[in-house]
Amino acid sequence: MDPHVGNRYEPFKKGLLFIAATTSSGIIAGSILNWRARRRTLQTQPDHPSQPNFSAPPEFPAPPDSRSNALKTLESLALLFAPGTLIVALAFYFGWVRTHALYAYFGIDADVLGLSTSQYVLRSADVLWPTLAALALLVLLALAGHSWLLQHLQRPPRTRQFGIVIRVVFTLGIILFALGIVFLAPSWQGTPLAPLCFALSFSAMGYSRILRSHLRALQGAPKGTGSPSRLEPSISWVLLILVTLSVFWAAAGFATDLGTGRAQALEASQFDTTPDVILYSTSRIRIDARGVTETDLGPADAPYRYRYSGLKLLAEANGELLLIPFSWSTSNAVTLLLPKDNSIRLVFAPNF
Repeated sequence: MDPHVGNRYEPFKKGLLFIAATTSSGIIAGSILNWRARRRTLQTQPDHPSQPNFSAPPEFPAPPDSRSNALKTLESLALLFAPGTLIVALAFYFGWVRTHALYAYFGIDADVLGLSTSQYVLRSADVLWPTLAALALLVLLALAGHSWLLQHLQRPPRTRQFGIVIRVVFTLGIILFALGIVFLAPSWQGTPLAPLCFALSFSAMGYSRILRSHLRALQGAPKGTGSPSRLEPSISWVLLILVTLSVFWAAAGFATDLGTGRAQALEASQFDTTPDVILYSTSRIRIDARGVTETDLGPADAPYRYRYSGLKLLAEANGELLLIPFSWSTSNAVTLLLPKDNSIRLVFAPNF
């Protein structure tokens, strides 16, 4: 088995832990807001003596909800807090995966650059937005197809065709699940086929349950007929969680492939989008890379008497300079990490 297979799944495991912790904190905070708002409302309600329970006449509507605007605002914030936290966590994680895959191609651990959270979030745009756009488009198509299917099967009621559709959808989910297991083989590593098959499989299984509930309603059967009613919500939640994890898995693989692809594109273009620099240093720096020229300018040019040409600036972050030789390749994979201080000076000189 390929020894790098385990490393490929390591970012996915770290991302699951990070997003679970962040989302849990958001949900807990939202619950605290709701609890405090309800407690404040109960404390402000006056005590009334017990009175006989007279039912209102049927012609009078129920009294409107008397909750204050402050309570409604707190509940809205509680509902928005957790999803917002989840989106920020996803943006940070996908930016982290993409950035680490990009610099890992050059043999660098991106953690040494000390990038901030906002920098990771900004670097996730080309991963997160296409993923969210694709998911939104799929949801719209699924809703349109679901509406058309229900109209076709309910007018007039076609219970036999309804049952056939349910069996076909569930069988399709089983087939996709089997294909996902096949695509877990080492020969298929590096492709998003396995997580996509699992996501479609669990979606098909969940959709067959939705169609089954519509069929029972069409037949006029009681709500709990056919299966234990207590298991229905649990099974639905489990399928939803499995779909979410599968999509997350596929998106993490997409972020890794995108970062590696960006690095390969830079190498293929001979780093024409990165700036050429000349490095001046107060002390000698040993750079064992082809194409890098060292020139001793002598005491007259002190303190910056050592000049190095043939370098490119790959990245600058948190006071660190990441330099590579002009002729960088997999056979000349040398990367120079220098602190940005008074001992060195960079001169941008394109086409020197």
